Amino acid sequence: ARHFFRQVVSAVHYCHQNGIVHRDLKLENILLDASGNVKIADFGLSNLYHGDEFLQTFCGSPLYASPEIVNGRPYRGPEVDTWSLGVLLYTLVHGTMPFDGLNHKMLVQQISTGNYRKPSRPSDACGLIRWMLMVNPERRATIEEVAGHWWLNWGYPQSLLCEKKSSVAEQTP
Repeated sequence: ARHFFRQVVSAVHYCHQNGIVHRDLKLENILLDASGNVKIADFGLSNLYHGDEFLQTFCGSPLYASPEIVNGRPYRGPEVDTWSLGVLLYTLVHGTMPFDGLNHKMLVQQISTGNYRKPSRPSDACGLIRWMLMVNPERRATIEEVAGHWWLNWGYPQSLLCEKKSSVAEQTP
């Protein structure tokens, strides 16, 4: 899970650095090439964002939608991708969705309160998942915080953020 999720975070971090929010991150939009490299697909709901402007479109897949989206509140952009990444990580680690959504009303209520299914077997990723699934977007982990988190970088020689800085430095004339 870590290997694939790390690649997804790297790609989303790149998008956010370039002012793009995906808004439809879900398992179905994560593809693997023949070498096992992650590719993010379906940018049909993506949008440009600026730090001081809000987006308002209700979009994405309900099971991956953030509290601000399901409640129709304006949002800046990156925080909704971080929420979706939290749902994605939960699913990769635990093999099931965090919100069951037996009906739409119940799903909205579960997402709005952050009442996700507690896994039967805890994982080292639980703290990161909890941080990404914070109902309050101001308290939710940013993509930079996710990229720098110890769980994401466990077993790698340097953090994802350091790797990105190195690769940019190598490309600079």
